[in-house]
Amino acid sequence: MAEPDESSLATAAVARLRTAGYHVDCDADFDTDSRPASYLPVGASVDDVAERIREATTTDEAAEALTELTAAHDGVLAALENILTAAAEFHDGLNTAVAPTSLNACATSPTYTFASSAPSSPRPAPSSPTGTPRTPAAAPAPK
Repeated sequence: MAEPDESSLATAAVARLRTAGYHVDCDADFDTDSRPASYLPVGASVDDVAERIREATTTDEAAEALTELTAAHDGVLAALENILTAAAEFHDGLNTAVAPTSLNACATSPTYTFASSAPSSPRPAPSSPTGTPRTPAAAPAPK
């Protein structure tokens, strides 16, 4: 990499780190006041609400911060509900038949058993990436 490219890369890294809230000591060649636009991680946004509650001096200030958590349309609790719903839907989908190629992404050296009309000898359950046997999830109760 050419020296001007390295210098630009280092300066951009300093700017991004400072934008994310890190204190960065650097040579004057890399120092910058630039703060590129970026999205904070969700955890940082939630932590900001906690900090605002700690710093609140009135009930109105605390209530305003708490409103961000409980807002029905875009609050943290509404987003958490969406996350938990998506995770539950994913979990429910684990009981459905999928192509073996899709399962290969989930386990290393697996052995799959598929139901057939012919009797066969039992095969070991597929193992997880850590080597522990996987246990099948219970089928959902009929509605």
